[in-house]
Amino acid sequence: MKVILLLTALFSVTWAHSMSLNDSTTVAVFDEEEPNSSYVKSKINIITKNPIALHQGFAGFNMRIGDTPWTYNNPVFRKGVQQANPGFLRYFSGTRNDYLDFNTGLYIEEHHEQIKSANKEDGDDGWKEKVPNDIKWVNGKIPNRLSDMYDLCGSVGSRLIITLNPFVQSPEEVKTFIKFIKDNNILVEAYQLANEPQLYRKPKGKYFFKNGEDFAYKVDEIIKAVREIDPDARIAHNYAFDNISSGKWAEGIKKYHKENGRNWDYVSMHSYLFFGTGNKDYDKELERIRTRIRKFTSDDFFDGRFTKTSWEDSKLIITEFSLWNKTVRYTHAYGNLFNPEYLMRMSVQPRAYMIGNHYMGEAIRAKNKYKNKIFEAYNNHEHFDPSNLPNSYTAREEKVALGHIYGVLNNSDQSYITKISGSAKVSAQEEEVDALYAVGYRGNERVDYLMVVNTSDKGHKVQVKLDGTLINKKLAIKYSYGETPQGEILHGEENAISSEKVTIRPYSVTIISWPKDQLPTPKPTRIYSIRHEKNAATLKWWKRNTADEYIIKYGTSKNNLNQTVKVKGVATKTINGLDHSKEYFFSVVAKNQSGSSESSNIVNTKVNKPDAPKLVRSYKYDGKVIVHWESVPFANGYKVQYKTENGDFSEEVEAKNITGYVIEKLKNNIEYEISVTAYNGNGNSQSSNVFNVTPSENIPWTPYWLRVSNEKGEGVKLKWQPSDNNRGGKYSVYYCPSPWDESSYELVAEGLTSPEFIDTKERSGNRWYYRVKSVTEDGASNFYSNIATFTTKKKNTK
Repeated sequence: MKVILLLTALFSVTWAHSMSLNDSTTVAVFDEEEPNSSYVKSKINIITKNPIALHQGFAGFNMRIGDTPWTYNNPVFRKGVQQANPGFLRYFSGTRNDYLDFNTGLYIEEHHEQIKSANKEDGDDGWKEKVPNDIKWVNGKIPNRLSDMYDLCGSVGSRLIITLNPFVQSPEEVKTFIKFIKDNNILVEAYQLANEPQLYRKPKGKYFFKNGEDFAYKVDEIIKAVREIDPDARIAHNYAFDNISSGKWAEGIKKYHKENGRNWDYVSMHSYLFFGTGNKDYDKELERIRTRIRKFTSDDFFDGRFTKTSWEDSKLIITEFSLWNKTVRYTHAYGNLFNPEYLMRMSVQPRAYMIGNHYMGEAIRAKNKYKNKIFEAYNNHEHFDPSNLPNSYTAREEKVALGHIYGVLNNSDQSYITKISGSAKVSAQEEEVDALYAVGYRGNERVDYLMVVNTSDKGHKVQVKLDGTLINKKLAIKYSYGETPQGEILHGEENAISSEKVTIRPYSVTIISWPKDQLPTPKPTRIYSIRHEKNAATLKWWKRNTADEYIIKYGTSKNNLNQTVKVKGVATKTINGLDHSKEYFFSVVAKNQSGSSESSNIVNTKVNKPDAPKLVRSYKYDGKVIVHWESVPFANGYKVQYKTENGDFSEEVEAKNITGYVIEKLKNNIEYEISVTAYNGNGNSQSSNVFNVTPSENIPWTPYWLRVSNEKGEGVKLKWQPSDNNRGGKYSVYYCPSPWDESSYELVAEGLTSPEFIDTKERSGNRWYYRVKSVTEDGASNFYSNIATFTTKKKNTK
């Protein structure tokens, strides 16, 4: 087939629905007048009779920007995120989530050692030689504050999923974090329980969890901690991967479910169906891809194994999916098709709730890394802010098409099955299948959509029908395609096309849109920010593209919002003249010529100084102290004060809106008095309670790899790995009647110099939990080891 190149390296098709001077992309179209061109004649009929409800925010991204120069406040990064059209974003990351202190937005270094240690007999993870780069990237930058990320989400109309960290994040730490979320009117679609916990079990050498059942027992207290603060919180349990290899993990969770009931709402998984090499023969690997993408998005999958390991009518959240394959590369034209086709197939599954691609930091690649400055800041115990420094980005080629797909999925509320006739055939494993796959969508705004994937080398001429009738409107078309499956990814668009003769290019994903007969009323907006000003409140809410104006409703009772303000052209407003000491409630309605949306969420402010926060925990290290505090309502941020007891030194630092701070460059063996105040536009709160903390270079790090075994006649044998930074510490062993409730822990041994112990005491129940700390003269390690589980054959009890 002949191709005419229109423009190369001059402009790009961005993720938004427009052209932009952004990065270099090749744009191409077929020469449809070429007499020798051959097309397969086909028909696509969109069937609207039985629509599938599409969850708003259906398609999203795992965020992961820790190992990049991006911050949530970077204007260039924000522009890239907006063009990606994410329906949701996931805080904080995937694997790199596992050692983040959510209350400070920075990594705790010893958590990294505990979780990421190499699977070697001596447990050497490299800390003796050098600090891992993961740590330098995150801790050399400003904190990853959830408040900043939620503001980013709001600015692009994205929802939020949070992956909690039950590897090392205790229920008490979780409660501090959830209270902050409640106090700041942050709406969370779901709390996911851990990232890939199945990789941290005994066969993998990490010893955090024995199996899925053990994981379910250990996260039960985490779920209860979340619900104690937010009874309406929605929880997504982690059932591992969607392929069959992780079935036993999911079966363990199902076993817990049967015996103890279910106190979670969703199933969460990751999907890497083609991770690794697969078949080195390219055509054979394409056949495998065509087979497996159908299998794991099919009715048989959801009605069969998915239901068997979860429950009837369970909903699926996937926070990571991608094509990671050494044979069919994502840079290939065929690799460009996988993500769109996977999302399309999932979008017609009623039980597929939210589906997230991996990952945003990879999709928006920064030109200027600022690595040296960030690493230098880490070495100097400082936090570099690259937010406003010059930068630009490039979008990976396959993410361009994906961004267009997101623009459809996250601006539609229903999907429609299609009937295709006359499609070319392609080979799958043991069968021939249609090369074309198509789904229709009812748009939220001015247009409706049809998306088509062609997995063959055959171009198609397609008639597009809606319920059996040709669409009597001119169509707009965007596409990405390749001449060969391993070829370059090309992009283009066409306008004013007849539905009788639509060109579907080889190895392509095509978006077809046409105008609605009538403009729909706007979807509800969401207030995502309220700043508490002096006798005022500043609101920010999701922009609705079809809204002509917004109506702010407010009053001193949430059940009587009797005052209104009209806003046009912007999605922010400061409401002045609020009475001192009164509490006000706000909601927003979007409006256009067709009507008004439902009301947004309600947020509130109180025209007064905030209450005093409360310091709740501290961790001391070599020249450093970490403090956490409980947030208070109506605060814009917090300031931390610290000074020496004798008054020789005093400092106040701006922590911004978060519930923790890392105080660095302290002198060891000097006691510091630490307190915190909250502030808003009406002034500062009273000071919190005071913590007296003495940093020391002699505080040992947490032991890790605690594991148990039963040697006949010897009781429960415990072994663990000393930290590279044990600093001569001796070990204390604790029996834990409850995995996380430290008040119930029983000290069973102390002063141990060898990293092993045998517990010979007979105990009740069939689940015995153990943890270990290291202790020096200057104090104990700040954290306990992982929770090791010993199971007996006694009757099951918690």
